[in-house]
Amino acid sequence: MMQSFKVDKNKEVTVIVTGADHPTGLGIARSLKVAKCRIVGFCKNRKSWCCQSNCWDNLITYDSLDNLLGLLIKFGKVNPGIKILFPGQDDVVKLISENRTALQFYFQFRLPDPKIVDLLLDKTQFHNWAMNKGFRVPLSIVCQNKVEMDKAVHRIGFPLIIKPFVKTEDWDIVSPSDKILKIYSPKDLSHLKFDLFSVAEKILVQQWVPGGDDSIYFCLVYYGKDHNRLAFYTGQKIFQAPPFCGSTAAAIGIVNPEIENITRSLFDAVGYIGIGSLELKKSTKDGKYYLIEPTVGRNDLQSNVALVGGVNLPYISFSEIIDDKNIPIPNYRKGVWIEENGMLDSVRFYINRREKILPRIKVLWGFNICFALFSVGDFKPFFSFFVFKFKRLFRLYVIKRFR
Repeated sequence: MMQSFKVDKNKEVTVIVTGADHPTGLGIARSLKVAKCRIVGFCKNRKSWCCQSNCWDNLITYDSLDNLLGLLIKFGKVNPGIKILFPGQDDVVKLISENRTALQFYFQFRLPDPKIVDLLLDKTQFHNWAMNKGFRVPLSIVCQNKVEMDKAVHRIGFPLIIKPFVKTEDWDIVSPSDKILKIYSPKDLSHLKFDLFSVAEKILVQQWVPGGDDSIYFCLVYYGKDHNRLAFYTGQKIFQAPPFCGSTAAAIGIVNPEIENITRSLFDAVGYIGIGSLELKKSTKDGKYYLIEPTVGRNDLQSNVALVGGVNLPYISFSEIIDDKNIPIPNYRKGVWIEENGMLDSVRFYINRREKILPRIKVLWGFNICFALFSVGDFKPFFSFFVFKFKRLFRLYVIKRFR
């Protein structure tokens, strides 16, 4: 199928969002519907629920990072005017940072200095830097082979976390739902379903900070070109999928000055620019916050909890980039955000374990609520998801009924 690289010329600004086939990309697009701009999504899976959104003026598919870089440059050449680039994935942030000289000729974007991008993406660099600056971090060891990993496991002890040093496409293929793995015992380690070092060059082995899904806190921020913080929003995860060490399934906005201060201290220390966030975990053992990881140059999965909470970070960035004198003023309030697919999986998990989840579900009730897929003015993503789930349940019923 031929792809169209030209867009409607009636609007002055074009926004390019990568990861249009993921809720993070869809969240960015929905945040920017208030702007008078074209929104073009770059994706790998055009059949994704998120690609069915009416937010997209155009969708362009790519199959690799090298291919994406070429398509971006081609798009930039054939479309005049202001073009603003919003990456939706870590590997794309790294791609843009490493090729910023070529891309800056066609696009505007907000990223910190390349050394800062590398620092915040590189788990070893960040861990050592954070410790030297006095931030509290869990013990972490980077391993390049099984021998090093065995030594790290022995040093840290169980339970522990294993995750790719840099999340790769190969990791997503063999472990699509688990971005990190919680290992409880040597038996769990020996029963992994894939070879860790075949899908990632380096593996991070990290101390497990005790606490459940609702022990995870975060602060979302936007820093302007002069390193001045223009907006922030603090929140708390309520559910994850998979539970304990997965992606956000539900989150709420909260007032937490301690999280805000830690995040501000960190981003001020590096001289940050752009959208970013910091995730922390409050230990149920000592009540202290431990840095888990920063997100650099892009929205997080749960970032639209800030949108419904009165802080539209992508639009603030958009307004600052185009030199709009009326940059939106944050109107802080409690927001609730739910990712439907993950929420269903998480609730099912806790029900099967016969754990009480009603108190945590009650926390999610409120007027300021939004979903990753469902939206009154943009119903197709949720409808596609609903049809997929219905077909799957019907197929399982038929197999069970007639086998």
